[in-house]
Amino acid sequence: MVRGLVMQGVVWAAWAGLAMPACETNEHEAAPRPPAGGVSLLADSVASFRLVDNSAGRTLGAMKLVAVDGMPFRTALWVRTARDADHEARVVLSAPLRGTVREKDMLWLRVYLRGAELQAAAYLVQMGISIHRTPGAPLRALKTQVTAGSTWQRYDFPVTMPATYPEGSGVLQFWLGYAAQAVEIGGVELLHYGTNVAAGALPMTKFSYAGRAADAAWRARALENIRRHRMGTVRVRVTGTNGTAVAGARVALRMKRHAFVFGTCISDYWLFSPPAGPEERQAKQAYWKRVKQHFNHVTIGGGMLWNSWEQTNRREQVTLPGLRWLRREGMPVRATHLVWGGWQWLPKDVHTLTNDPWRLRHRINTHIREQMRACQGLVRDWNVVNEPVTQNELTKVLGNSAIAEWFKTARAMDGKALLWINDYPMPHGWHMNAYTAVIQRALADGAPIDGIGIQGHVSVPLPGPEEWLAAFDILAAFGKRIEITEFDVLVADEELQAEYTRDFLLVCMSHPAVQGVTMWGMGDADHWKKNAVLYRGDWTLKPSGEEWVKLVEGEWKTRTNGVTDAAGEFVAEGFHGVYDVQIEAGAVRKTRTVRLRSGTQDVTIEMN
Repeated sequence: MVRGLVMQGVVWAAWAGLAMPACETNEHEAAPRPPAGGVSLLADSVASFRLVDNSAGRTLGAMKLVAVDGMPFRTALWVRTARDADHEARVVLSAPLRGTVREKDMLWLRVYLRGAELQAAAYLVQMGISIHRTPGAPLRALKTQVTAGSTWQRYDFPVTMPATYPEGSGVLQFWLGYAAQAVEIGGVELLHYGTNVAAGALPMTKFSYAGRAADAAWRARALENIRRHRMGTVRVRVTGTNGTAVAGARVALRMKRHAFVFGTCISDYWLFSPPAGPEERQAKQAYWKRVKQHFNHVTIGGGMLWNSWEQTNRREQVTLPGLRWLRREGMPVRATHLVWGGWQWLPKDVHTLTNDPWRLRHRINTHIREQMRACQGLVRDWNVVNEPVTQNELTKVLGNSAIAEWFKTARAMDGKALLWINDYPMPHGWHMNAYTAVIQRALADGAPIDGIGIQGHVSVPLPGPEEWLAAFDILAAFGKRIEITEFDVLVADEELQAEYTRDFLLVCMSHPAVQGVTMWGMGDADHWKKNAVLYRGDWTLKPSGEEWVKLVEGEWKTRTNGVTDAAGEFVAEGFHGVYDVQIEAGAVRKTRTVRLRSGTQDVTIEMN
């Protein structure tokens, strides 16, 4: 259970930043109904669910049916977690989906939740919701968390399918292993509309986040810290051939590259493969034009994964030529991932080495050496280890010290590249604690880690700015760079997505340890959740994209003009980065490239 505070009609949980939206909880006759034509994917709203106790021999959960009065449903599931669990998925309610649902189909989920046996009205219970495909890697259509107090709380979610779920492969799950708690769940509906209904036509719960208000206290501090940590002063002195000051010379300061990383993951296989015809060639050109407009850094995902890398044709004909092209384009690259330690992400033969640790260790280190050797000078940032907390099959065999060994192998192959550890914790809870423990152990074992990555796949409940700042403080104690490596905001409300994107960028820019934000894709059409930050599927700019452009290409991209004073000087503030300083005095024009850092940068240009 978590203690909450009531603020401006929204219940905010003081622990973990959980948000319970203000919506109807008692006047159920006013609850909006979805359009007709939806087909239920559940055989029964309660009887379809079974309790799954993933507790390795411990009994953490108990379930029963209870009668309900005064609600649009008469029966609910009552579940108690008997003691604190170390993972939300230890206690799960799971129901199979009927039939086949296809990519881009629209689903709609409604669920009611309330806390049972709460000690005080200020306490909340917590539940995770997941719609995903099994077995194997759970390609999720929905993953979110919700909370409730002692009264029934209704949640409505339109869901656009990211992929096809064949019959028998889809499940709806409620995760309850967050803490010792008792919950009641009822009125569950999961309807399938195919492609006949748009998300905007379906009832949807409105969410928010702590610190969203325009006058929130963190904003003024963030703006002040951005100026303190991200800006410097350039003093340009223009002289003649004899060293005398040139007054009245025109000066233009133009940023060429921001020091802060504003990146995106690109569709590398599609982009680097030969175009099928003129239309696809134009589409690729338009795509790359958008990348160069909005970003100064790219991440290569699919082609650099171990499985893909060992596909000779893809590596030699697509990935490596693509990396060389990016170098010619002057675009720095992050590569993902040298070691992603879950069996599903590894070549099949690696799993066969489980009982032979020496050969397994040799196989991994050989892979690191071969891939980094082939990419020498083409990759600036390597994700050496990805998701070590949960994707830990390799370290279960080799021990946690293997992480440091992989980093040492990578450093021996490239002394200049930045080496990263990467995972997906939110600012609070067990995952962040486990991630910091992994980092601490790896550093103690001598791992040459340059940077700490936080993926940043954000969904409800949306962590507030203050929570992110506190998390950055914790990770900054390691003395390493921090970057958000896979940012997206998985909410259906475009206004909320836009405001959260804006505030997240402000928070990251304001913390001195954070050196970049990379988005996990650019447009909905090629996004893993069909819900990217910048563009819709038809390549129209979303409100969140407008916020990105306003900050990254507007307020934070310094362009200023002026004239030198009587002493021949022009002084201006600018964001850290690389600039062209353009001078015009009479018929003489000169351009000097300078790098602006903290403090004052003095530049003297002689006009001769």
